[in-house]
Amino acid sequence: MKLKTKFVAIMIASIAVGMLISFGVILSLTSSQLGQYAVRMLYGIANGLDIEALRSVIDSLDQNSEEFARLNKYLSAARKKLDFKYLYTYVINADGKTLTYVVDGMEPSSDDFSAPGDTDTLFLDDKNLKDLATKGYTW
Repeated sequence: MKLKTKFVAIMIASIAVGMLISFGVILSLTSSQLGQYAVRMLYGIANGLDIEALRSVIDSLDQNSEEFARLNKYLSAARKKLDFKYLYTYVINADGKTLTYVVDGMEPSSDDFSAPGDTDTLFLDDKNLKDLATKGYTW
């Protein structure tokens, strides 16, 4: 193989590797920024919640209460405005492995709606919970 051919092959390989590394760095930075932006949006939504109404729904788990209707309307409007697929509140049960839905931002007639009192498996493991706490995403 001629020296000129080797040089061109090395240059092409170097450019390709450089582009891959650059793409990885950009993707990582973008993901981090989007995550931080989403957390700021969630803080804003949380600050707008009527805490007394939320406590009332937690205590009663009554989907027909005025408090539930008001909170559901608020979360539904926020979910639509921010183009979130899901937005809901929940409490972690004493077993630490399951959660109980309190107020869902979906319309109650939706197939994706979770009624107050519905339970699900907790989707965060110990590592993810530690990451959330150490990165300051708890509220």
